[in-house]
Amino acid sequence: MTELAPIPEFPVHVTVLPGSGFRARIRPDQAEMAMVAAACGVTAVHQLEADLLVRRWRRDGVEITGDIRASVEQPCVITLEPVLQHIDTRIKVLFVREDSRIARRQPVDTGELVLDPDGEDIPESFSGDTIDLWPVVVEWLGLEIDLFPKVEGAELPPELEGNGNGEHADDGRPPSPFAILKALKREDD
Repeated sequence: MTELAPIPEFPVHVTVLPGSGFRARIRPDQAEMAMVAAACGVTAVHQLEADLLVRRWRRDGVEITGDIRASVEQPCVITLEPVLQHIDTRIKVLFVREDSRIARRQPVDTGELVLDPDGEDIPESFSGDTIDLWPVVVEWLGLEIDLFPKVEGAELPPELEGNGNGEHADDGRPPSPFAILKALKREDD
């Protein structure tokens, strides 16, 4: 099993939240940003700021809202040159206690799970009296990172485009990845 990279901790005691909520400002030092870079699988995190508001939600829940701003560096998928990505995202996460009525999912009689992609996310559950804000920040940062970063103007060499020979299918559409693999196999024979 792969061991996850360690990340810093920022626990918030949620049983004593003030009525207006608790404002958290996360400004990591260089060592913490290196930990976040390792956890997100990028070369470096040059800047990271999170301004969050933690407040009560309904009877036994917690809502975390705020903004995350970051600057991450990772290699271009084509040239391997460093690519800098600036991230500015707004987050909203709901947590409920494990024993909460809301956390217990009601079985659906039809056996189908109905999800609304535009609806609100299902609240996450927590136990104990604290919620660590760092995993929330790292998760949302990871969701915003471009999985296939490219340097401006970078393109694949012609011999790697199309069907592997620099050609496209007869109908003008690029061939499927399986056709490319099949052509590569023929070359090896």
